[in-house]
Amino acid sequence: MDIMTIIKLIVIFVFASIGVNYVKNKFKK
Repeated sequence: MDIMTIIKLIVIFVFASIGVNYVKNKFKK
């Protein structure tokens, strides 16, 4: 795999994790 492709996948994964945590916290309140 290409280094840039791996970096893009990591960035997408991190943003997805942040988004999921944000939604979970919003629905808890």
